[in-house]
Amino acid sequence: MFELKIIESMTDSDKFFWHGYIDFYEKFFQDRKFPIIAEFGLFKGDSIRWLLHRFPEAKIYGADILPTQPTWPRDERVSYFRLDQANVPEIREFLSQNRFDLIIEDGSHIPKHQVNCLIEGMDVLNSGGIYILEDIHTSLQDQSKSNALNVLLAIDHYKRISQP
Repeated sequence: MFELKIIESMTDSDKFFWHGYIDFYEKFFQDRKFPIIAEFGLFKGDSIRWLLHRFPEAKIYGADILPTQPTWPRDERVSYFRLDQANVPEIREFLSQNRFDLIIEDGSHIPKHQVNCLIEGMDVLNSGGIYILEDIHTSLQDQSKSNALNVLLAIDHYKRISQP
């Protein structure tokens, strides 16, 4: 019964039906282990269910602006935190819980919030870890001149010119 619920939740997630990320992730994550995972943005909890299934030995930290929801899975391997992605100190506090092997940002889709999480997340990503910034293509537009793509391009530029 639990296995059936996992499969249903994967197909209920926008990572499956809207964006098609699950198929990509299954290939990309093949033979990889991520002992410590963080995800920003939980919606109904379907991606947390998928992470629990995909990485059965991982400790998972989930963050959302909402309080813990009844639809979110309960498991001793999951800890939930309430935070506002506009509030950098709250992001730092959440990320201070651990160093992470995988961080997935799937929160508000507001470019400034994506930038906040990306900048703070890079400081707590373990060597060889992966930061996934979902939905840049569906980011909500705002008047900010800085968005996550700009930040990623800047990081790439500094890397190419060997600057920290």
